[in-house]
Amino acid sequence: MQAALYSLFQQCRPLVVIGYGGGEEGVMRLLINAAKTYPDKLIYWVMYEQDPEGLSDQAKELLRTGRNKFVIPGQDADAFFAQLMAGLGIGTPGWMQDPTGFLQHRAKTIAVAKHDDIDGEIERYRRRLGALAECQEKEDAHARLLGEIRELRLAGRHEEALERLRTIEPITPEILWMRADSAYEAGQTSPEPELLQESIEVWKQLLERTARGENPERWAMTQCNLGIALSRLGERSPDMDSLQEAVQAYRSALEFYTRERAPLAWAATQNNLGIALKALGERSSDTDRLEQGIEAHRSALEVYTRQRMPLRWAATENNLGNALRALGERSSGTDWLEEAVEAYRAALQVYTREQVPLDWAMTQNNFGNALRVLGERTSTSNKDWLEQAVKALRSALEERTRERVPLAWANTQNNLGSALARLGEISSDTDWLEQAVDAYRSALEERTRERVPLDWAMTQNNLGVALQTLGEISSDTDRLEEAVETYRAALQVYTPEQVPLDWAMVHNNFGNALRILSERTSNTDRLEQAVEAYRAALEVSREANADHVVEVTEGNLRNAREALERLRRQDSERAG
Repeated sequence: MQAALYSLFQQCRPLVVIGYGGGEEGVMRLLINAAKTYPDKLIYWVMYEQDPEGLSDQAKELLRTGRNKFVIPGQDADAFFAQLMAGLGIGTPGWMQDPTGFLQHRAKTIAVAKHDDIDGEIERYRRRLGALAECQEKEDAHARLLGEIRELRLAGRHEEALERLRTIEPITPEILWMRADSAYEAGQTSPEPELLQESIEVWKQLLERTARGENPERWAMTQCNLGIALSRLGERSPDMDSLQEAVQAYRSALEFYTRERAPLAWAATQNNLGIALKALGERSSDTDRLEQGIEAHRSALEVYTRQRMPLRWAATENNLGNALRALGERSSGTDWLEEAVEAYRAALQVYTREQVPLDWAMTQNNFGNALRVLGERTSTSNKDWLEQAVKALRSALEERTRERVPLAWANTQNNLGSALARLGEISSDTDWLEQAVDAYRSALEERTRERVPLDWAMTQNNLGVALQTLGEISSDTDRLEEAVETYRAALQVYTPEQVPLDWAMVHNNFGNALRILSERTSNTDRLEQAVEAYRAALEVSREANADHVVEVTEGNLRNAREALERLRRQDSERAG
């Protein structure tokens, strides 16, 4: 046993202990000795109880043997194991998939005893296993199909499971639950929205069949799952309806999930609510949504503490940073942005590259974004902030590779482009700007209009800004013409009804490029187009009560009108 455990510790990257209390002195002593030999081995002890103080003395001693030791409390062992096996693409173990086949195989390995009575009993055992296998073959076809579907789901093969679930009659609540969940899981990796839409519709059907009074916990769980699917769809869609529905679903769930009744479910729902509120707040001029999102994340952190639940704490700190950064981008000053930076730094204390590389890279990406905005905002040392942002974003790309996570890679390329573009703008260095253009164009290789239309439009706008700045610094009208075309491309997706602030921002940028072009070419037509672009941006930003956008656009419109008057006087003088 000792040799087996030492070999296990030597060969495994992490050791995950699930469904074991650690009360046996002998087994735990061997584990502790092996852990002392490899003191930096990554160990996750998964426990059902909420409080890590409930661990056995031996388990506590094991987790004190060195670095990289974590407790994951409040977990059902079977559910946790199923999620782990799905992530690995394994599903249930073979002895559970085919119990009689497993036993028959083992029976064949029993050595001949050369004793008539024993050999007779062994043969009788094999015959009984054969009879049991015949009974298994007669299993009801419906039950067999459900078993096959569960196997597919447990192995993470949700698209295949979904195809079979669509054909099953009668449609029971269990079938609806599996179908909604598989549609959501498959929809997360699909570029098309149809699977997420199917998941939402099926969750709603299930809610119609789930009486809140009869099974309130199941009802609340279904509301949460509906909210998650709506949020994911809302992130991809230009309209805000899905996000607003998600907020309502989470708030409905919180009517049952109180902190006193179900603290972990309450914290998870608060965290998800914060994410949806932040997404809503980013698409409107209403900072109340962003402030509500911040409050929701801070509520979740009352339960998700670093000591009790380090990974969930880090995830929520990262989400809190996102909401703080979004509010900081809307507000004057740097207080919110500095809080966002601190939240990301906190998350990175747990999210290390060695232990959770993709979560580390995600947080580095967000950290770089906050540093970039700080660099754009501060009047002193802004270049230092921007250079730190570039460093963080390039670090993120070491793990966020195109092959591994293509859309996340594109997101970081877009963010890197923004930091590089700002560096180029404040230093009038065309090398930074050229690198920014390259980063944006790389992002657009994965951020296609068909796949993620809003992200595609955002990157088109960002590319236009970099091209416009490059054209201004280098007096290159070709770059300015390219900028105009990229703004026009973004406006094919951005509409004043769905994303009014983004639409107004792009129209403002579009007007800037046209105005600069007209100054370089003395073209009054371009300047008249710029005036119209500013007027359109001003009208929508006023309706949205976006004072900061209104102020900038009014100044641009005033400058464009003055320039237009000058050009017209010059044209008149030449004609005279």
